[in-house]
Amino acid sequence: HGSDKTGILKILNPDYDLGLRYTSEDRDFTQNAQLVEAGLGVIPLFTFEDSQTDEEVSWKLGLDYLPYEGGLLYASIANGFKGGGYNGGFLFDPSEQKPYDPETVTAYEVGLKTDIADGLARLNAAVFYNDYQDMQIFTIVSGGGPVSFQVLDNAANAITKGAELEFTALPADGLDLSLGLAYLDTELKEYTSEGGLDYAGNTLVQAPEWSANGLVRYQRPLFEGLLGSAQLDFSYQDKVYFTSDNSEILSQDAYWLWNARLGLESESGNWHAALFVKNISDEEYFAHGFDLANTIGANQLMLGAPQIVGVEVGVRY
Repeated sequence: HGSDKTGILKILNPDYDLGLRYTSEDRDFTQNAQLVEAGLGVIPLFTFEDSQTDEEVSWKLGLDYLPYEGGLLYASIANGFKGGGYNGGFLFDPSEQKPYDPETVTAYEVGLKTDIADGLARLNAAVFYNDYQDMQIFTIVSGGGPVSFQVLDNAANAITKGAELEFTALPADGLDLSLGLAYLDTELKEYTSEGGLDYAGNTLVQAPEWSANGLVRYQRPLFEGLLGSAQLDFSYQDKVYFTSDNSEILSQDAYWLWNARLGLESESGNWHAALFVKNISDEEYFAHGFDLANTIGANQLMLGAPQIVGVEVGVRY
């Protein structure tokens, strides 16, 4: 019995990626609040001034190796940082100004990238786990009087975990295929709002459990120096919530979007033209939502883009 010692050493001696970053952020914030009253003109309310300095050492450790030609296995652990700051808004008293703290995350990821069918197809797969401390999230707080506004606040702890799968292929000359699938599980582990409401256990905003996308594109020569193409693509998004309280009123159920495109371009790439249709089925869906019940007695839901038909022309020098 023989053994491939070269192959064993190749697997057991991966490449290492180590990185360190030091960040120092200084912020100076000045807020002047004024009230405009009919007949009285501008009435000064207050002036708020403050400064904030955030320092953090971020790091990354990565391992990757090639177990076979056209294949890559990798793993990484990294720490990320996002500085704190101050919220603007319709404040009536300086005591209502609540700065938000820096956010940090420790991210873990393991993945595979591999060629299939002599390089005519590729499969990428990854699983990840992100542990957030003082995660910066949007929430609604009440100002003086009947006014409410959206501000950044800190959740003590939140996690996101999931998996991603991406497949691309060139099954025939001029034909491109791609398919992506993602699973996401999110949770606010520790978060009590400014109003004293406990949102622990809720999912993060704009975080669909399942999402997918795909594309079919075919391109071929039409005449001398001219290329024609046809493309159909789609995206799928599972249900999402727009607010941290996971209100059913401020949410959007799962939906699909389909798009199509017919194009012409020169073989040299100097110019291109295309006819496109976005949201072919004219799907109605909400893209954003805000809780304004304490302000106007209603919620605000903003529709996503409707069906759009257009022509695109481009020139490259």
